[in-house]
Amino acid sequence: MSKEFNRRREATRLAIPVPVILEWVSHTGAPVLEETVTQDISRKGAAVLSALPLDQGRYLRISSAQYGVSLMASVRNRTTSVGGQSRLHLQFLNEEWPLNII
Repeated sequence: MSKEFNRRREATRLAIPVPVILEWVSHTGAPVLEETVTQDISRKGAAVLSALPLDQGRYLRISSAQYGVSLMASVRNRTTSVGGQSRLHLQFLNEEWPLNII
């Protein structure tokens, strides 16, 4: 196994649908908000259902009013299921999601 693979898997993923708001600034400078849920979440990142047109390397804010958490994240990947649902795979920047409050 590569060192990168081990580092990516050091955080336990929980398959929990946490309601979140994704905030992004469009190319026109307009703020864009999307309410969605996580498919899985760890201290270091999350996979979320999203229709936002964001590609790898873009930055956004992910927030949960329910848990009082708001973190910056980068898009590490974007995937689409066979059924057509898009997912953003996010890596949290400079902070960790406090799993102990979920």
